[in-house]
Amino acid sequence: MTLPPKDLSIQVINGQTRVAFDNEIGNDHTGPLAVFPEKIPASGDTDDCNGDGIATNDRKAYQRVYQDKNNDGVFKRGVDNKRSEIFPAGCMVFHPAHDHWHFDLAKYELTELDGTGVASSGKVSFCIADVWHFNPGLPGSPNAPFYNRCNRNSTQGLSIGWSDEYPSTVAGQYIVINGVADGDYCLVSTADPANNLQETNNDNNSAAIKIRLAGSTVTVLLSSGCP
Repeated sequence: MTLPPKDLSIQVINGQTRVAFDNEIGNDHTGPLAVFPEKIPASGDTDDCNGDGIATNDRKAYQRVYQDKNNDGVFKRGVDNKRSEIFPAGCMVFHPAHDHWHFDLAKYELTELDGTGVASSGKVSFCIADVWHFNPGLPGSPNAPFYNRCNRNSTQGLSIGWSDEYPSTVAGQYIVINGVADGDYCLVSTADPANNLQETNNDNNSAAIKIRLAGSTVTVLLSSGCP
């Protein structure tokens, strides 16, 4: 699921005017989200899953899906060990500065109030990890983070009831709005925009807020109006 964007601001950097914001993606499903990069054969990586023309900086991703072995409706790590792996389940891109893979997890859009697109971020990649225990009351939600590191080939994910938050100060947490006129718009954040991941519910993958752009300011409007 995606929580509504927050902590908005206008930035002007290198000739770009941007609306920057905090984005949070959570897991309110009945099982964990787990993804990891494919292993590259000795012959080398020849795939280019993100389409940037460079085959060596990305890998297709696997998603690990656990089965409810004892049929109690609650995921229990160490008990519900039976699992399957879905491939491909999206694309993972190597982040040299962080020395690990990021998963293409989100897309940000600025639209007119009728849903017409105005500007977009394209794909935004995350190192997915348990950061906030946003819904500890969910059955099967662990008290402590399980996915808490992103090594070069580690499995990334979100435990039940946990979320990953990327603040507005992190690279990529913005939409360029050069040439966008002042006015009221919808800021839309969508998790798994290509629908690569297997989920029990896709209906909460997008969240939108109504905002007003006016010169060098952005204001979140309390009134409804976003589709």
